[in-house]
Amino acid sequence: MSHLMIMSLHSLLVSTFFAFLTRDRARGRIRVFLFLFVGMMVGAMALAWVMYPYPLQGRQ
Repeated sequence: MSHLMIMSLHSLLVSTFFAFLTRDRARGRIRVFLFLFVGMMVGAMALAWVMYPYPLQGRQ
């Protein structure tokens, strides 16, 4: 499995859990799910984009 697949699965599971935990009605759950899922995916991609220029190991 790739890192993107694992990150997507994690976002999916966490978003589903919190949607059911925080809302009672279906419409509210869907809104919370979408907000959290998209927020986690976009946030992770933005963080990866910011960290991309920095190498994992020191420069030689």
